[in-house]
Amino acid sequence: LYYDPNGAFETLALGETGIDTFAYTVSDNHGATSVATATLVIQGRNDGPQAHDDAFGGSRVIEVTDLDIFVANTTSNEVWLNDGSAVFASNGQAVGTQDSRVVVLGDVDGDGDLDLATAVQGATSSLWLNDGTGRFTGVAGFPADRGDFTSVVFADVDADGDQDLLWGNDQYPGLCLYLNSGTGTFRDVTASQVPNLPSIASDLACFDA
Repeated sequence: LYYDPNGAFETLALGETGIDTFAYTVSDNHGATSVATATLVIQGRNDGPQAHDDAFGGSRVIEVTDLDIFVANTTSNEVWLNDGSAVFASNGQAVGTQDSRVVVLGDVDGDGDLDLATAVQGATSSLWLNDGTGRFTGVAGFPADRGDFTSVVFADVDADGDQDLLWGNDQYPGLCLYLNSGTGTFRDVTASQVPNLPSIASDLACFDA
């Protein structure tokens, strides 16, 4: 049995009474009908709210209030921080080597902030971890100095939930693939998992879904 008060009342406080009177009709298989009136008395039984000593835990949430700038150029790269009113000031840190051609941002160590990787022409490209304040620490060995790097991409190549790295350069061995452990440490799988193709530009996407 389903009862809809249909505007007679919406809510009842504890101990409050609501009365609804309405007509209803019953019928049988021979077409005979009978009309009667029903009166319902509804008493509120809702319990009041009770506070409990509960606790809740969750992952860290970072509120983005302004956008900063990372500048790659012919000298060392620079970080310029926004004061919240679109006025920028350098944080004084030189990030990476000169002639960075491409920069990508992504959280490679799972700490909730954006790290960065660069593709550098004629020198070693690099990976930099953010400490959460916009200052970066370089990670050695990404990748070895092999030609002129022309592209770099963050993507979850092995579908394990973290950001891997694909570098491309126009000389040997072409593509360089590093798989992330989930904490910002990487394993070089270039020789076994990617084609030996020189690259002017490269990207990652699902073409055969």
